[in-house]
Amino acid sequence: MNFFLIIEILAALIITRGILINILYKFGSYFSEKEEFQKSLSIFKFLNIVNPNDYIVLDCLGDTFFDLKEYHSAIKFYKKSLIKFSNNPETNKNLARAYLALSEWNEASYFFAAGNSLKRG
Repeated sequence: MNFFLIIEILAALIITRGILINILYKFGSYFSEKEEFQKSLSIFKFLNIVNPNDYIVLDCLGDTFFDLKEYHSAIKFYKKSLIKFSNNPETNKNLARAYLALSEWNEASYFFAAGNSLKRG
């Protein structure tokens, strides 16, 4: 097989993968907006398997678990997200909200302060 044909096929597969990931992300967000959280959760779990280093997907998993009132799971994914992108004020604030829901005041205070000290950007 021609080397350049192989390169073209691989490039097309990579581009197609990116498009499919983007479409699935939009579907997950759509289901979250419609409060169909189990559908959203399934999509974001799949995206996390496909792309485990994507902090946005980790945040979406945290948000979905939060909406399902599964606060311990939300915390788990927000913390994973912070490992990938530690300067995200929204993730810090979402962590604080999850800790507040569990009445864990010290942790909530810590993450609210951390979120407020970071600049978005």
